[in-house]
Amino acid sequence: VARLLGSVEDAEDPVLQRIADLRSRDYARVREALLHRAPIGSELVPFLIRLLAWDEVAELVIRLLRKATCPREGQLADALLNPNEDFSIRRRIPRILGNCPIQLSVEALIEALRDQRFEVRYRCGKALYAITSKNPGLTIDKNRILRAVEREFFVSKNVWNSYRLLERVEDAEEDPGFGEVLKDRTSKGLEHVFTLLSIVLPREPLQIAFRGLHTNDPQLRGTALEYLESVLPGNIRARLWPFLDADASGTWQKAAPRSRQEILEDLRRSNQSIIVNLEKFARKRERRGLEPS
Repeated sequence: VARLLGSVEDAEDPVLQRIADLRSRDYARVREALLHRAPIGSELVPFLIRLLAWDEVAELVIRLLRKATCPREGQLADALLNPNEDFSIRRRIPRILGNCPIQLSVEALIEALRDQRFEVRYRCGKALYAITSKNPGLTIDKNRILRAVEREFFVSKNVWNSYRLLERVEDAEEDPGFGEVLKDRTSKGLEHVFTLLSIVLPREPLQIAFRGLHTNDPQLRGTALEYLESVLPGNIRARLWPFLDADASGTWQKAAPRSRQEILEDLRRSNQSIIVNLEKFARKRERRGLEPS
């Protein structure tokens, strides 16, 4: 009798009913359970994490877990760092942790920069950029970020240029400011590296330099390379240069060596010219795309 009464009580428990709906694999029931007005409790988090693998409800789950006030960072971190976890889940978790401004989130995201899948590493870089932009008091180990950057060069250039994202979702708070005009012109590998660098190096000039690398003006590109030469650690610079088709001997540099401050001022003066150059290139490419074949 006690077991029977217990089963009746369980059946009437709203939390257990919500869990049953979340596990049902019935789209209507799952969506209704997700949109329920009751707050998200810690007991629901494991079931929501599983739903991150379901494309049809993933965005709603991400929004719910971002807004949830219950402790959820630990469970999310465990799933992110589990190499046996579903890839769809691992690549979506960084977008949630980027909105969880505690040190545990930062540590999990940095550790996941070792993930074998590029899209997971890419999303972790974006999330780290977002979380440190809004919460500068969080501790970032610069050396760990630079080691993560260096690891990105342990592939061939062909592999680097072949990186693609299965999910092209861009959250505004995760945008490192590289510019909409470069959206389809730069490689994801290069964008990821510069996102990581912008976490530990001065952001504004790095963003200008990134855009300058994509101009077709030798002088603007040269100024961008000269700035990078002045701020990047030697081991990073040596590994990055071949991916930029840059001359490692530095023959692109000015005739006379300049101080870092002089280079920085020149780079900032070049910013508007860089933007104009990229916009002109984008318009030209758009016109070519509209021409009849």
